[in-house]
Amino acid sequence: MATWENVGKIQGEKGEKGDKGDRGEQGIQGAKGDKGDSGVAIEGSRYIKFEDGTMITWQTIPLAYISKSFLERTLDFPQPFVAEPFCVVSLAFGNTTPPASALCAPRVHTATNTNVRVQLYRVAGQTDFEEGDSCDVKVVSYGKWK
Repeated sequence: MATWENVGKIQGEKGEKGDKGDRGEQGIQGAKGDKGDSGVAIEGSRYIKFEDGTMITWQTIPLAYISKSFLERTLDFPQPFVAEPFCVVSLAFGNTTPPASALCAPRVHTATNTNVRVQLYRVAGQTDFEEGDSCDVKVVSYGKWK
């Protein structure tokens, strides 16, 4: 114990380590909840709902000519979300006019709980989009359905 009388005195050697004590009793385990259902996508559907309230939707859509600088399309979700979902969009290679090298990455312009608007711009200095140009993109959205 440190007191004013032994301040500044040299500390003695450390003693041997004592034996480890016994482990205490394990506490009571709480009850387990019901097993949750796995989400299952219905064949041919474009979404899956999970019991925890999560919903994931997916679809490949063609973007249409809007102007010489971009293509666009609004996609309605197969089922509404309770709030704006998180949306990811990527180029679906194979059906692009003009070629992919002339395109920027597709982007989400706006999203609501019922739809998402996707746009695709051309690279500056590349050939302008023309009537009939299109490009397929893949859209994945996830959020809460309840």
